[in-house]
Amino acid sequence: MITYNYDDISKVYDDVRYGEVELINKMIQDSDIDTDSYILEIGCGTGNYLKIFEQSFNNIYGIDQSRGMLSKAKKKCNHAIFTLGDATILEAYNDCTFDLIYMVDVIHHIKEVDKFFKSINRVLKKGGFLYIFTDSHDHIKNRLTTKYFPQTLEYELGRYQSLNELTCKLKQNNFTDIETNEVMIGYDHKYGFKLIELAKKRGYSMFGFLTDEDIESGVNRIKDELENGVEIVYKMKAPYIKACKA
Repeated sequence: MITYNYDDISKVYDDVRYGEVELINKMIQDSDIDTDSYILEIGCGTGNYLKIFEQSFNNIYGIDQSRGMLSKAKKKCNHAIFTLGDATILEAYNDCTFDLIYMVDVIHHIKEVDKFFKSINRVLKKGGFLYIFTDSHDHIKNRLTTKYFPQTLEYELGRYQSLNELTCKLKQNNFTDIETNEVMIGYDHKYGFKLIELAKKRGYSMFGFLTDEDIESGVNRIKDELENGVEIVYKMKAPYIKACKA
């Protein structure tokens, strides 16, 4: 099996990943934040979301464990403050600092979830908001990546926590007003071509654990359908959990 190095993937990350403005709009609309609120993205990658937040907010922070990702983020963003560090500890930040903390496709990388939530609770202000954007198990089973690369299913279900599990752990760590929902982003009618590029560049971490033969087989299945006139449409939606610090 192939291991996955985020310093390596940072070289092609922006070719296959981008910030979804719909997610940011959702957080702004549903959270009591203003231009001077303190916002932290955990697992900020190359700063695609922080770059959008910078347009309207003054106090923007990001943390990531990859030097390669942060190197790109610093070039992309104007005034965001970045930290290389362990998201489980968040030792770089003082107690009760942030009004909003969020993460996108990050929580499944966290092994010590209880410790992680305790750290977030510590640095979040009272009444502050936490958003966790992560795929539900139903969402994973119905992914197009699962259809064309079925070897990913067992692995993905194994590393993604269920929404119920995360909700229970949030309650245990003194978060309240917990809700689960999803943001509808839209439809991508050209996703078949994008998925081929994603797979070849191993742009999703799941692809890092497939063999070259697995990748080639899935790509060929996509190409066969496209050549036969099949339109591969991606219904883009983002499941999330929202919580508040009591």
